[in-house]
Amino acid sequence: MVSGPAVIKGEDFMLTLKALAREQVTEIYTRHMCRDFAPDELKPLAGILRLMDEGLYRAYGLFEEDGLRGYAMLMTSPGGRAALLDYYAVVSSRRGAGYGSRFLALLREELRDLDGIVLESEHIEYAVGRKDKSIRTRRIAFYLRNGVRRTSLRSRLFGVDYTVLYLPCGRDLPDGRLFMELDAIYRTLFPAYIWQRRVEISMRKP
Repeated sequence: MVSGPAVIKGEDFMLTLKALAREQVTEIYTRHMCRDFAPDELKPLAGILRLMDEGLYRAYGLFEEDGLRGYAMLMTSPGGRAALLDYYAVVSSRRGAGYGSRFLALLREELRDLDGIVLESEHIEYAVGRKDKSIRTRRIAFYLRNGVRRTSLRSRLFGVDYTVLYLPCGRDLPDGRLFMELDAIYRTLFPAYIWQRRVEISMRKP
């Protein structure tokens, strides 16, 4: 739950994390998300707004004095203790300036009512070519530098393989518990016939 804007202050900046209303999510979806994500990665806006209305979807914006710097959207299951980071991006004109790390720090502080945040990153092993492998490697390295840990979990959604990562907020969770949390989120997000056919979670043995 949002207890008030979370803030990071520096000598020449002040960043504020704010919960987004439906109207703000709609604007960000049309102005930014449709450019930042491939069409097959985007949920319909109506579905996102419905999940927000049901209390299963949280949306946050990272703001500086002159406007939006980034956005994050997270999915939960009814009664769940972890959230899945569904969309996370710094606006295109501000990338490479350190906003991503500051954003994660604010999210971690804001979401202490939850145990933590589950993240999916495309698996390095299945990269197509050097450029794709480099992008996937840098993305995971960014998360690891910012307090996220690897888990023994993998997911496969619609034929795409992901490494599952975890950012503790309220507390760390063992991987077995994370398996159940992620499975509950997928079951909430997808109809049963899709979950059965197109969704897989596995856990490597130690």
